Amino acid sequence: MRYLSSGVGENLIEFLLACRTCVYTLHNELTRILEVQHNFRQLSYFDILGRTRAAVQLSRMAVQLPMVLEKALLSDWDAKERVKNGDTESFANEDADRRMRRGNGQGRSGTDTPPGAVEGVFPRHVMLILRGVDAALEGMEKILRR
Repeated sequence: MRYLSSGVGENLIEFLLACRTCVYTLHNELTRILEVQHNFRQLSYFDILGRTRAAVQLSRMAVQLPMVLEKALLSDWDAKERVKNGDTESFANEDADRRMRRGNGQGRSGTDTPPGAVEGVFPRHVMLILRGVDAALEGMEKILRR
């Protein structure tokens, strides 16, 4: 156990906790996808509108996976930072979406991120594209609900 007290052991523990967060988040999201897929399979072949609604919903859930993962990882990271710093009031009114957008979001290679800003897990341009596609699919869902 003395190996876990070294910096390598602490990094390994942080990595494993991040993996656990990802696994739990993916499990929840994939369960939701399976529910929608089950409903899709129950529809008649001739229910074009219902099948289109379900297909758009499945597409939107698939596009949201990276965003949900990033939100979960950043929330987990913020909780650890608050505990480590003993600051329970910090970030009290700020949600994970807002924290993701604070930095320049260029991922790990970004050099012009202000000090103390939170970078996203994925590169900014990827997240912007995903948010755009998500917004378009959300609009399609609204049109199909009418």
